[in-house]
Amino acid sequence: MVKKLGIRELIEFTLKSGDLVPQPSSNHTALAGARIHRRLQKQAGPDYQKEVHLTYETELDGTAYLIEGRADGVVIDPDSGAILVDEIKTSEPAFADLTADALTRYWGQAKFYAWLLAEKQDVSTVTVQLTYFQTLTETITREQQVWSRTDLHDFVTKVLTEYEYWLQLRSKWRARRNAAANNLAFPFPAFREQQHQFAGVVYKTIAAQKFLLAEAPTGTGKTIATLFPTVKTFGTELSERIFYLTAKTSTRQVAEETVQLLNDHGAQLKSVTITAKDKSCLMVQQGLEPQNCPNHVGYYDRNKDALKDLFAHENRWDHATIDRYAEKYTICPFEFSLDASLFADVIIGDYNYLFDPQVYLQRFFADPQPGSVFLIDEAHNLVSRSREMYSSSLDEQLIKNLKKEIRGHQSTAVKQLRRALKPLQASFKTLQQLFSGATPTTAASTTPTTPAKVEPVRPVALAPAKISPVQLADTQTISPPISEKAKEQETENRTEATIEAVPAAKTTANGETSDVATVETSGTNASENKSKNEPESEPEKAPEKPPITVQLLTQKYGGNSTRGAAPDLALLSEPDEDFIELLYQSLEKLGLWLQDHQESEFHESVLDLFFAVNTFLKIYDFYGENYQTIVTTTPTIKITLRCLDASEFLQTSLHKGDAAILFSATLTPLSYYQETLTAADPDSLIYRITSPFPPENQGLWITNYVQTTYRQRESNLPRIVDTLLEMINAQTGNYLVFMSSYGFLQQVATAFSQATPHVKIIQQEAGASEKVRQDFLDAFTHDPDETLVGFAVLGGAFSEGIDLQGTRLIGVAIVSVGLPGLSLENDLLRDYYQEKNGQGFAYAYQLPGFNNVLQASGRVIRGMADRGVILLIDQRFASGRYRQLFPPHWQRAQLARSPQELGLKLADFWVRQA
Repeated sequence: MVKKLGIRELIEFTLKSGDLVPQPSSNHTALAGARIHRRLQKQAGPDYQKEVHLTYETELDGTAYLIEGRADGVVIDPDSGAILVDEIKTSEPAFADLTADALTRYWGQAKFYAWLLAEKQDVSTVTVQLTYFQTLTETITREQQVWSRTDLHDFVTKVLTEYEYWLQLRSKWRARRNAAANNLAFPFPAFREQQHQFAGVVYKTIAAQKFLLAEAPTGTGKTIATLFPTVKTFGTELSERIFYLTAKTSTRQVAEETVQLLNDHGAQLKSVTITAKDKSCLMVQQGLEPQNCPNHVGYYDRNKDALKDLFAHENRWDHATIDRYAEKYTICPFEFSLDASLFADVIIGDYNYLFDPQVYLQRFFADPQPGSVFLIDEAHNLVSRSREMYSSSLDEQLIKNLKKEIRGHQSTAVKQLRRALKPLQASFKTLQQLFSGATPTTAASTTPTTPAKVEPVRPVALAPAKISPVQLADTQTISPPISEKAKEQETENRTEATIEAVPAAKTTANGETSDVATVETSGTNASENKSKNEPESEPEKAPEKPPITVQLLTQKYGGNSTRGAAPDLALLSEPDEDFIELLYQSLEKLGLWLQDHQESEFHESVLDLFFAVNTFLKIYDFYGENYQTIVTTTPTIKITLRCLDASEFLQTSLHKGDAAILFSATLTPLSYYQETLTAADPDSLIYRITSPFPPENQGLWITNYVQTTYRQRESNLPRIVDTLLEMINAQTGNYLVFMSSYGFLQQVATAFSQATPHVKIIQQEAGASEKVRQDFLDAFTHDPDETLVGFAVLGGAFSEGIDLQGTRLIGVAIVSVGLPGLSLENDLLRDYYQEKNGQGFAYAYQLPGFNNVLQASGRVIRGMADRGVILLIDQRFASGRYRQLFPPHWQRAQLARSPQELGLKLADFWVRQA
């Protein structure tokens, strides 16, 4: 197979030198650069051939390569045959201010094109021209160099020899790695029950180049069951590199240790862990400017020596190892880990490095190469994480802060900055106009500044919708459908989403909440589209696209607005084009200002604003029907592009590899995750493993006498406390009690402490440091002499990813069904999925909440010798709508109709475990 290699990529890798100094850029800048290229090419004359595609076939390290690129311009004299190659570059700095590194790479790219043309046209010399367009002043600089064919050949040979050295370094190692993978045996005496079958399914999925969504309960040994077969695919050349991506540091550490285990048993793997920039970069940690950071200055003069040293002496390139070598060579650890990743077999890091459009690894995924396999751990977290990745907000407060900072300054730089801010200020004025003069009780014309229609909004019923049965995969699945019986509690639960948190706003007697004004506009001048001089009988032209729909609400979630108040929240079907164009204008002006005033005392603040606007516009590029635009006015104008469904984006990212395994202990129901993670991709398979632990080791009870809806919590608090007392009185040990919010946690913990002052309790703290969280876990000791009860929040740091084996934890109580609290975002999700598939309540509230319940319950049984109990303290768990979601190892769940009955059953369980 012939591999392709871009000339620009080749030059960048081999010739790059000097400092690591990032330059602010944007998509709009790239588009402007392309327009400038076309303009200059058009002006160059009739003999100027633009975008000339050039190729060169050669063999590097025993592999056939097609080296290719496009010369911006070529002029061949029809009489003499003389050749001129033109390389066009655009940027903000003046030509005289370009670094030696930049000029070397610019000339190098042009010289490579020149050599290809010299060989093709059989000429002895070629004139190389560099055309530089300074965007700030629109100054054009042209310089020429004349090179002999011999010198050009020597230059190309040197570049290819340098590149081939790194190819050989990698290929020799990979041959060694693949041979070791062929001989690698499972690093334990035997597979656990079903683990061997799971590993086989993983291997077959990679061989078939599919996606696999796998639910593998705690105790399955998911990490080794996925990594081992994937490493084995190296031996059969089914894969080239493994990306092990996680949401938490703890799971990354498990991956590191598993790779080390495989190496200890004969594998030959070089693995790199990419640590977040704010945790590894000296410049970020100390707030240094790039030109003042010793790790950035001269980075590219030292990084290759560091890579050679690292590659020769280490296999495990974790955070500590990367730091050690970065310090030795005085280079940035974060950038060094990225460079090292090009030579790693296993790349361990956060989801962001594949899925986030802002920070994904461009060196791998901008132009994906074959051979990548993705292992996505704790994949249930990716649903909400991905929505955040593809959402963005822009707050007027950033502008206000900067204006306050420059107030009173009259320098030329500040005057230019004020001009750069004008389009941005104007853009926010267009948002303010949405609310100007709008009241919930008056009607006006159909302009963006006044609502055309006012009508009360009734709350959409928060009722569960039917979830369609899971499609059977080619492998195996045991994922139950949600039956029609789920509607039996419709009356009580129509507002169930509000019960896990204090209601955001008061409701009227007839159930109406908030006021809304609906506005339709096709732009800021929508009402003036028709000329006053046109005859009224003339039909209007159909708009090119539907008008923008605006809803103005007077009650925000969590707010205290009263009926009749002015609107302070708007929902837009999409942002106005004029608003977006003003942002682009300001972005360009801010970028030029940053380049021209790098020493300004306001540079950092302007840079923050630049990145905020740039991020917003990048997310806007993805905007579609799966988005909603939210505008709020308190305390300042803020606009949010809220992604409601990122599945199509995730699907696109997953297709950048040959295969992907998305696995978790909780992916119930699999059909929900298949839709929200892979957009129900036809290449996706689903698979479920039953728990490997003896079912009799776990006791599971539903307290059918406790109601935890918001309105009933207060009256049920004594029953909750009595239930917890029965749990701890049955057996001395360590317990965790999970609530749906910090407020509920405090309420229950206080009542429990008052009833049992002799029992030691600890509570999870909101925003606690890593040390405080570790102290919390350290309190759960083996074989305690006295009972400890820890109170924590569902979906928080202690409900997943912690491993309290043996007697460190013998019981978990989960109070409430874990529904997320009422919020605008969750209600938008509900409405979106209700329209998309009729499953709005389930997708927005029920299933995310139940996943948190499953995760928390999984803290109890962690090993074959573990024994423990799980209490589901909410009578809703006994209903069909929840029982049908229970995984297979929960089918032995029992009902308890009173604290006394529960106490007897708990006592009997512990007697049988003795």
